[in-house]
Amino acid sequence: MKSIILCEGQDDLWFISYFLHKTDGWIMDNNYKSLWTNYKIPQNKASRKVVYMKKDNNGVAIWSVGGKNSFAEPLHIIIEKFVKEIPSKALDSILVVRDRDNDNETEILAGMAKIIKDGLSLKNKITTICDIECSNGEIAHTQITPVIFPFYEAGAIETLLMNAVKEQNEGGSIIYEEAQKYVSFLENNDDVRKNYLKNARLVLKAKYSSMIAITNPDHSTGLFMDMMLSTPWEKSDYVQEHFNVIVKAITS
Repeated sequence: MKSIILCEGQDDLWFISYFLHKTDGWIMDNNYKSLWTNYKIPQNKASRKVVYMKKDNNGVAIWSVGGKNSFAEPLHIIIEKFVKEIPSKALDSILVVRDRDNDNETEILAGMAKIIKDGLSLKNKITTICDIECSNGEIAHTQITPVIFPFYEAGAIETLLMNAVKEQNEGGSIIYEEAQKYVSFLENNDDVRKNYLKNARLVLKAKYSSMIAITNPDHSTGLFMDMMLSTPWEKSDYVQEHFNVIVKAITS
């Protein structure tokens, strides 16, 4: 099975690859060109990166597109180049993974569907078989799976990780609640909001970083990837619920 996962940024890319490796035994594919001979994924911007992984006869390319407003071009490339031009070797599965933030789920899904095919209807976490007419008249059958997380609230990948800490034990719950209070208190200060916590995304990152400063202080000043790799997130039921959707979509 050959799949592509589109995600927003490199933090998402690293977390997806981490989860696939830790929970399902996927490994980096250093010989990926043998499987992806007909598929050249452009990394034409500094904000874009691609990693290739494999497990048994399954291969996946994880492509960070550079932000939630940057999915259109990669999706167009995938449909036009990797499906319509080579229907006999079309991708088996396409996943679009993005943060919910404070956006409307219905509008997010409608925007994805419009790029892929007129009249397509998508549901979060649900795989849809999409029939795409190709230039030679053939019909290619490809699975499309949107994954908008968190599933039940506004937020982003940091929201998943904060909830994972919260569910661990009483201490984790206390750390979660106090971090929320601490950052919210600072956010209400005009000077702090003007100079530091300028938008909701930065507020969320500050809350996550405040928790990591307590739960894993040795890594609290590192890059997001270092902080992520230093914690066994794969043991969290909350994280598993979200990311097992991805595992299922690229293996069945």
